[in-house]
Formats: sequence, C-alpha cells, structure tokens
Amino acid sequence: MAFIWHNLLVKWNKTLLNTIYFVKFLTRKRFRIFLNIQSLENTCIFVDNQKTTMRFTKHLATMCISCLLLSCGGDKKKEKKNEIKIGDKKEKKEVKISDNQGIGPIKDFTFNADINQELVQKGEAIFKAKCTACHMTTKKLIGPAIKGTYDRRNPTWVMNLLLNPDQMLNEDPDAKALLAAFNNVRMLDQKISEEQAIALSEYMRSL
Repeated sequence: MAFIWHNLLVKWNKTLLNTIYFVKFLTRKRFRIFLNIQSLENTCIFVDNQKTTMRFTKHLATMCISCLLLSCGGDKKKEKKNEIKIGDKKEKKEVKISDNQGIGPIKDFTFNADINQELVQKGEAIFKAKCTACHMTTKKLIGPAIKGTYDRRNPTWVMNLLLNPDQMLNEDPDAKALLAAFNNVRMLDQKISEEQAIALSEYMRSL
C-alpha cells in the first residue's frame, strides 16, 4: 500500500509541475501577444496620425494657394473696376437757366449780390407754415425739392409761380411740364403777398 501511495504522489507532483509550467508558458505567450498587439495598435495609430497630418497639410496648402489666387484676382478686378470708373466718368452738363419769366404780375425780378439773412429767416418760417405739406428742402415729396431751384429757373418765373399758380399751371409751358412730372397734383394758391414771395425766394436760394 505504501508503494502505491508513493507512486500516486509522484504522479500527482509531476502533473502539478506540468500544470504550473503550462500556465507559466501561457502567461508568457499571452503577455507577448498583448505586447505585440499594443505595439501594433500604436504603430497603426502613428501611421493614421501621419496620414491625417499629411492630409491636413495638403488641405492647408491648397487653401493657402486658393486664397492667394483669389486675392490676386480680386485685386485685378478692383483695378479693372477702378479703371472703368475713371474712364467712364460722365462730364456734368451745365444746366442753363431758363429765360422764361412766366405769367403774372412780376416782370423782372433779380436778387441782390448778398443774401439777406433777415429775409431768409422770414422765408423759412413761411415755408414751414405753408409749403411743407407738399415740399421738402432736399427730397421730392408731392412736389419737387426746393434746393437748387435757381440752378434751372429764372427768379422772375419762381415769383410768378408763387403769386399766380393757377394761371401758370394752365398756360405756362414749363409749369405745365412740371405739373405732368408730378402726377398732375396742382400747387395750391396760398394767397401770399409779394413781400412773402420775396422772403420765400431768398430762403430757397440760401439752401
């Protein structure tokens, strides 16, 4: 019996030792495989990073070249536009003041060389009280803007329009053309005096 037990123990020890060696062997193999996998993943990541960096560099270079080309092209276009503008500048045509004096009580009206500021103030007050429903100083409204009136109209014609609007709009060719240009909206007869008309005229030429 002792012999049998001895043999069993020897076999058991050998089996145990073999098992231990096998476990150690597997452990080493797994560790090596794990290291190999890790190094392979790191290599892949490095390669991917290199590819991504190269792609990004290519894209960045392409964008820089495109921006340079566009900026050069834009400058050329701007130069061309400027050249066109400079070459195509239209000369301002001189507008001749009409000799038409209109129809009404005033036969010959001329301004003094210097602007009378007292009359300007009176004319501005009259304009705000009677004319702003249809006229503005620099923009069209129902009627034309009053700034620049004397660049194209005779002062006598303006005075007669202020004092005698109905007959002017019915018979004067320039007044009729102006009426047609503003949708045939007639200027109302404000029944202003000659003194008021002079003040209005002085205010209009001061603008």
